[in-house]
Amino acid sequence: MARYGDSDYDPDYDDSPPPSPQLKAFRNASPPSIFRRTSLRLRRLRGLIIVILLTTSVFYLLAQLRRRGPLFAPKHEPSLKYKNVNWKHYAYSQYATDSDHLCNALMIFEALHRYGSKAERVLMYPETMDTMISDIRDRDSQLLVKARDEFGVKLMPMAIPHIVRNTTAFNPAPYTDPSTSKWDQSLTKLNAFNLTQYLRVIHLDNDLTLNTHLDTLFLLPSTPIAMTRAYWNPPSSSEPLLSPHLLILEPSSTEAARLDATIATLSTNPVYTTSIADLALNTLYASSALVLPHTTYALRTSQLRLSPDPSSPLHSPFLGYDPSTYPPPSLDPVYNSQTPNLALWDPRRALRHAALIHFAGDEPLPKPWVLWPQNLLAEIRPKCREEHWDVDKSKMIEEGCENREVWMGLYEDFRKRRKAVCGLLSVPAPIYIDGKGKKGGKAEEEGKARKEGGLVGERGDKAEREGRGRMMGSGTEGGGVEREGGKVVL
Repeated sequence: MARYGDSDYDPDYDDSPPPSPQLKAFRNASPPSIFRRTSLRLRRLRGLIIVILLTTSVFYLLAQLRRRGPLFAPKHEPSLKYKNVNWKHYAYSQYATDSDHLCNALMIFEALHRYGSKAERVLMYPETMDTMISDIRDRDSQLLVKARDEFGVKLMPMAIPHIVRNTTAFNPAPYTDPSTSKWDQSLTKLNAFNLTQYLRVIHLDNDLTLNTHLDTLFLLPSTPIAMTRAYWNPPSSSEPLLSPHLLILEPSSTEAARLDATIATLSTNPVYTTSIADLALNTLYASSALVLPHTTYALRTSQLRLSPDPSSPLHSPFLGYDPSTYPPPSLDPVYNSQTPNLALWDPRRALRHAALIHFAGDEPLPKPWVLWPQNLLAEIRPKCREEHWDVDKSKMIEEGCENREVWMGLYEDFRKRRKAVCGLLSVPAPIYIDGKGKKGGKAEEEGKARKEGGLVGERGDKAEREGRGRMMGSGTEGGGVEREGGKVVL
């Protein structure tokens, strides 16, 4: 081969090997179209996005694991078994001894249904009631059928056990309450111990408002019974230490027999200040029951009436400490001027934290399904932190009324749901005589209705009877007819 400098060197001579067919095809191919170039760019962009998302997900998971603690930290046992629970082994139970309490029980079942509870529901009611609707005014039968068909309640008619109680000791309220009886029928709730077809039963009193279902309580550690502490009773007093408004129990014929024996002993003493069922439960389980947190499962409406001062020592039994002597929030390194003082009593925070609210301790005020005597309401309702007259002294200015607003709202909500669920009007207000000898209640409300031109006398009674007798499907027909004088202005 001729090299540069040789006499026969030809600079235009190409002695490289001939190109391959593939190379010729590549050289002769036309440039890629704009569609192909765009497709290639989109592929590269998609790959870049996938890499960014994967990187972000890894960092997010690492941050969550760091926030929640060690990777292999032990988990709460119920969270492991909750999805595998056979809910046919668990049930809520209610009992009703009359028409008013039948509606209250239906309201509890409606709330459980609305909140998505998975456990079964059982209603114990007098065998004198039935599910045969005789006419449009047969409200008890209508409510039983509604509980069975709409909320899946298992109906259990039974003879309601009762004993004579000392009404003077049990009900010292200075008014005639139409729901008060000389018979103590609270023994019916103890029949929940005989529901041995279930592994665990949650029995609820029906003077409650539920903020959520209580299904997680079915998965508590095994114990004959779980109750909340009666925080309103001093430990040194002779009053019950545990509150029976919420019972988480394991049905057992043995425990039922023990209760029967205890009741037989207690019933020989006719004077007691609470129901005999409460006494029996406290006698047997005061020192052995599993105690539930009362701030979640035992908030009482009477707690809202104690004091409008958030730092009052009167809130100590509920909070568990004296808010007036609790360390100031300035000692908290993360505290700032915008941080609320969690050591103080706050009715709205307590309401948000509560799973249920118990209408109790407001005596002599009637239960929420009974209308209020107006003069009694003025005495009982929660006070505001500041009350003073305006400049002209013509109007009372009230500030800091959070307790009153929450308290009134709870009663108003109960009455609205009673009309919506049962189609029933509230029970007429009882007669109440205040300390000045002034009579209030039904007579006062009817007098007010006459002045305002409301439905009174025969016309009002007829409207009320028709309202009670209509079908439950319509809120306006079922419970919308109510005398103006019988309404409580909230």
